[in-house]
Amino acid sequence: MPTVEMREQIFEVLEEIGRLNPVMRFGQLVVNISYMARGWTKSAPWDVEDEEFLKAATSYLEDLRRVGQRSQAAPAVEKEKVTA
Repeated sequence: MPTVEMREQIFEVLEEIGRLNPVMRFGQLVVNISYMARGWTKSAPWDVEDEEFLKAATSYLEDLRRVGQRSQAAPAVEKEKVTA
């Protein structure tokens, strides 16, 4: 059952995803996360429960953070290769 606290968590996660991936439109983000939660079905955006949505959004956020950490570390690695 949806709760105010859960919705606040969802909005916080979506806000951070938006900062890490600013090129994705909001509607596109919501639909894609519903697919992550429910699979690629036409009804996923309408049927996804808040708990499922939060879990999928949090997982996506964690993926974005990992990618960001790797991309920030990559230039240093490349520079070491060039100077070695």
